[in-house]
Amino acid sequence: MHGQIHQSHLKKYAEKEAYGWTLKLNLSNYKTEKLTEILLNYKIKEGEAVLNGTIDFAETQKANVKEKQEKLKNFFQSRI
Repeated sequence: MHGQIHQSHLKKYAEKEAYGWTLKLNLSNYKTEKLTEILLNYKIKEGEAVLNGTIDFAETQKANVKEKQEKLKNFFQSRI
């Protein structure tokens, strides 16, 4: 139950962020959904790192940010 509540809050944040991109870039509904999925995935990873008490949080966070940036770059360059 707690995990579901947590994930629903993260999804709201991801949707809000994707909506901002949608307004700026006039994305289709399909692209907005895909962007939301990408953002949610990384918000979940961030939450898991915090909840798991990752020993080297800064390094984990840096790796997640780099991976997220690459995923977003590929997403925006795609012709979906």
